[in-house]
Formats: sequence, C-alpha cells, structure tokens
Amino acid sequence: MTQITIPAIQPIQTITLITIMYALTWAIIIIHAIYYWTGIKGKYREAKIVEKKLNEYPKTTIIIPVRNEEAETIIELLEALSKQTYPKDKMEIIIVSDDTEQKFKEIKERIMKTEYMRNMKINMYRRNEPKGFKAGALNYAIQKSSGKYIAVFDVDTIPKETFLEETITHMETEGLDALATKWSTKNIDASPIAEAQAVSMEFLTSIILKGKKILGKPIIIPGSGCIFKRETLIEIGGWDEEDGLGEDLEISIKLILNGKKIDYMDEVDVKVEVPSSYEDFKKQQSRWAYGATRVLMKNLSKIIKANIPLTWKIDITLHLLQYHAILANFAIAILALLSIIMKTDLMAQATFLIPVTIALSALEAIAYMHTAKRLGLKTWRSIVMMGRCTALAAVLAPQVLIQNIKVIIGKEERWEVTPKGATAKKTSSRRATIIENMATIIGVTAILTLIILGYKMSALCILTLTLPYAYVAWKTNNHKW
Repeated sequence: MTQITIPAIQPIQTITLITIMYALTWAIIIIHAIYYWTGIKGKYREAKIVEKKLNEYPKTTIIIPVRNEEAETIIELLEALSKQTYPKDKMEIIIVSDDTEQKFKEIKERIMKTEYMRNMKINMYRRNEPKGFKAGALNYAIQKSSGKYIAVFDVDTIPKETFLEETITHMETEGLDALATKWSTKNIDASPIAEAQAVSMEFLTSIILKGKKILGKPIIIPGSGCIFKRETLIEIGGWDEEDGLGEDLEISIKLILNGKKIDYMDEVDVKVEVPSSYEDFKKQQSRWAYGATRVLMKNLSKIIKANIPLTWKIDITLHLLQYHAILANFAIAILALLSIIMKTDLMAQATFLIPVTIALSALEAIAYMHTAKRLGLKTWRSIVMMGRCTALAAVLAPQVLIQNIKVIIGKEERWEVTPKGATAKKTSSRRATIIENMATIIGVTAILTLIILGYKMSALCILTLTLPYAYVAWKTNNHKW
C-alpha cells in the first residue's frame, strides 16, 4: 500500500504566503493613515464663497430618486430644500419614483398638499420600467432636467441652508465638472450601530477626502449631496445602468478617466441617515461590496491603460479593493488550520510578522480613536468605539466573499432600500447572525483543537479572527444594539 506524504511547508513559504495575503490590507492601512493625518494636519484651502458672490445664479436641477420611501422622509428633505438661500426661481426639483403605481399615487398626494409645491418648482415622475436601479433613475431625471447643474440627494439627506449657494458658486468660479461634499450622521444617537457608523463615516468620507484634496489625489464622489455639470454628464453618457448598485463609484471613475475636474468641499456638509440595526447595516454593506466588485471588474483594464498618473491608478484601484482586504482573514484562517494537517505550527514560523501587523493596525486604530474624540466621545468610549468599528468591519468578510461570487457567476443583486426614519428597525433579527453564530462555533472548535495539539500560535491566530464574530453574535442575539 502506497503511503501519501504531504510536502512540508518551509518557514520562508509561510512568511511569503502571509505577506501576500496581507499586502493589500497593509497598503490600504498605510494609505488611510497618510490621507487621514494629511486631512487633520495639512493645509486645506477653503473656498472663499463670501468673496465670490455671483451676480446671477445658474439654474440648478435637484434630483431625488425614491423607491419604497415614506412620504414623510421625502417631505423632510423638501423642507430642507425650501430653506436654501439659493434663489427659488433658479431651483428645479425632480422626484423620480420606482415605486408601484399605488405607492407613487399616495406619495404624490401627500406632497401635493404641502406648501412646498407652491413655493418651489417640483416635478414628480414614475418610471414604468425601473431598470438600472438608482443609476437608471438618475439618467431618466437628466432627460427631464433643464438646469446647468445637477444636484443629487438621497431622501435621507439634509443639506445645510447655504449648501446650493456655496457649492454652485464654487462650481462656477472654479470651472468644475463635479463636486463632493462632507457627510455627517444625522441619527448618531439612534443605536450603537449608528454611532459606530458615524465614526466610520467621519473617518472615510470626510477626513480622507480632505486628505486627498490636499495631496491632489483623485476624488471619489459619494452618492448623495454631490453636484455635477449637466453637459458633462451628457458628454460622458451619464451613469452606467449595468453598475446601478455602485453608481457613485462608476460615475467618479468615468469622470476621472475622461479628464474631468472634480473637487471636494469640507466646509459644506450634508447630514445623512445610517442604518440603525445590524441587519440593515449588513444588507447595505453587502450591496456596496457587490457594487464595488462590479465596478472594479469592469473598469480595471481601463484604469491601467488610462492617461493618468500611476499614483492615481494605484489610489483608485485600492479604493475599489477596500472591501476585499478583509478576505485575507479567510486565507490566514485556512493557513492556521493547515497546521493540523501539516503537523506543525505554521503560524509560529512567521512570528516576526506579528509586530508588523500590530503596528500597522495601530495606525488605523489611533485614527479611529482620534475620529471618535472629534465627535465628542471620551477616551474610554473612543477605545470601545474603535473596537466596535473593527469588529463590524471584520465580520463583513463572509458577505464580501458571497458578493464576489455573485459578481463572478453573473448573479444579479437585489436592490433593497435601507429603512429610514420611522420605518427603521430598532432591533436586529436573529437571522442576521446565522453566519456569525456558525463562525463562532467553528472558531472555538478550531482553537481548542489547535491548543490540544500544541499549536499555540495558530490557535492565537484563530482566536483573533473569531473574536469579532463572537462579539457581534452576542450583541445581536441579545439585542444589545
């Protein structure tokens, strides 16, 4: 009987594997740290709007795409728009609904009764064939629009009163094609989940964008509270409806590759609503991961061949790969578990990489703690928040893997609107933690097995990867958020 022998994995092979697995994660952490501290410490040039008052303001179309939204949420945004300092006769509001005919009729009747219909020009449309998700709705609205500029607002967005005046003035004086603005969370106190996202949002959509502007790097425009020149959108063919779930990424890359001028204003903010339950948070992040993967696969070759600086190509690619970095945890877990088959503690072969990983992780942790303090949290609360944000990001790995598989096999993702306002869920369903519960059980079993076999470093590795799942599962199962 022939005995099958398994070749031993040498330390150099283990070190190489781990380095390859975590290279993307390390690169993103370093880039984040550079942008973050540049945004905090760097010299930011504010737009002097007071000194640049326009003699005449151009007509601006405000597009509000809606689907399965409550009339109250839409009316809240219309109220905020009615308070804009921008001339009302230069504002055109277009609401595009992808709802059923009955739902659209109910929303229209509610809005028609408000004072805003009398004080502002509001046109409401329903698409008979809601193709292309949000991207399709935006393209539909462009055909109905007549403004020089297009402002896009999701219904959960509340702009400051001078938003249009400041952004359009900046667009005109700087000759911009597109403009991103700062996001902040309007429901930070809704739940611990919302609070954690508020910190992440401050970190990712404001500070990093600010750092990118200071360093002259490409700006990726968030999907709400943004301004575009209408003729530019028409020139580049509008939004790609095949990538409707990542429409903000897709239009940003299209603008950059076409050499269009994009800017960011940190001094102009919009308040947006974030999911208040873990279940809704996970669904939203899953959609975004799907959209990022679709956009990456479609545009990677274009980015590589584009006539833009190499640093821009790297920056854009890393931005699209942010979700994929956490997939390294799967690879590391598999490598640690291979210790059982290889009959040696593989992770012990690369212990010198642990300080590297800890040091780089500390960079991200310090930035998150600093962000939490900026939002008014005390030191201990900031430490807790840093841990919570880390755990919530880590447990998205299975969702990212699933979404990548869907993209690869061509399976379409459903467009589920995140509940907002009164319809937002206050607690998470236990169904939301099936994967987290299973990962915890598997992780604990693997840890005990590795300890019994004497493979302590591999056991420690699995423990580190299992803790986020155990934490999130416990918090969700016990309705702690």
